Amino acid sequence: MNNPDGKCGRLSGRVAIITGGTSGIGKATALLFATEGATVVITGRREKLGEAVVTSTGSRAIKENGGGALFIAADHIQLEDCQRVVDKTLAEYGRVDMLFNNAGVVMGGRAEDTTEEDWQYTLDLNVTAVWRMCRLVIPHMRSQGGGVIVNNASDWGVVGARGAVVYCVSKGAVVQPFSHLSFQCNYLIPRLESNLNPMLYFS
Repeated sequence: MNNPDGKCGRLSGRVAIITGGTSGIGKATALLFATEGATVVITGRREKLGEAVVTSTGSRAIKENGGGALFIAADHIQLEDCQRVVDKTLAEYGRVDMLFNNAGVVMGGRAEDTTEEDWQYTLDLNVTAVWRMCRLVIPHMRSQGGGVIVNNASDWGVVGARGAVVYCVSKGAVVQPFSHLSFQCNYLIPRLESNLNPMLYFS
């Protein structure tokens, strides 16, 4: 598919929402998608970092490959923020082709010393926010003929780990229920020894 300016990429003409896109895996994914021609919408709570991703010279790939870029400040624990991200993306670009649920938190603690507040906060961000974003974009993806969702999981959600009970529970929830949605929904398990290539899920 070609961009309006004639440039071509595997994601040209596509619009991607990437939550937690101000740094790390989210930022790397935004830049990678941009090199393939996608328009990227990144979210996060750190406004200066978010604006830097879409405007800095380090994000030159976004402009050079014909895709647009938009940062939306959002705390995905808040339903209103999740809704605003989707509404603003549709108002700006008219469609959502890809959703990468990357926003999350790593919370340590054993069962006996994890606080009620830490337990709820981790589940709110790592699980409930993922479900909310899926719920909000799926009707639009269906109406436009399709789309892809990728949820950032963890191998700890499969095999568990010591000293991070709520994090393991939250990532286990991402791996299991969301893989059975009646929609194309994948989960990504980053590993330190691998070369992360999010394009794998969209090739």
